Amino acid sequence: GVFAQDAFSVPWHGTLWYAFPPVNLVAAVLNKVRQERASLILLAPRWPDKPWYSTLLHMLTEPPVLLPVTQDLLQQGGVFHHNPGFFKLTAWKISGVPLEGKEFRRKLSILQQQHGQRDPGLYTLPNGTLSWAGVVGEVWIPLQSL
Repeated sequence: GVFAQDAFSVPWHGTLWYAFPPVNLVAAVLNKVRQERASLILLAPRWPDKPWYSTLLHMLTEPPVLLPVTQDLLQQGGVFHHNPGFFKLTAWKISGVPLEGKEFRRKLSILQQQHGQRDPGLYTLPNGTLSWAGVVGEVWIPLQSL
């Protein structure tokens, strides 16, 4: 059966949630996670030019994971999206508890100081390139891939 028709109407705290909202609801999802101090795995585009992107980076508790672009990545009712790579879909593990994001960045900062901020051995994509989700303060947030 249906648990709820509106995900924003139920409490999100107390467990790790998963969400794949329409892009126009990403900011509202981030606000809900913050308000409820929730933990969430969010599937959302890697679009650094969006107003919510900086907030997303601050809420991270693990390096984000770029999903592989396959023809069947985005489908609904047997209809496939014509350009699945457009969204740069990424899995973001986030928390509405600010200290959890700060702790993640502190650990990354230590790692980056020990090994060099852009050490190729730290985060290399399968094609051999380094990739970053962005920067918070002076901490580079690595982007991983499956």
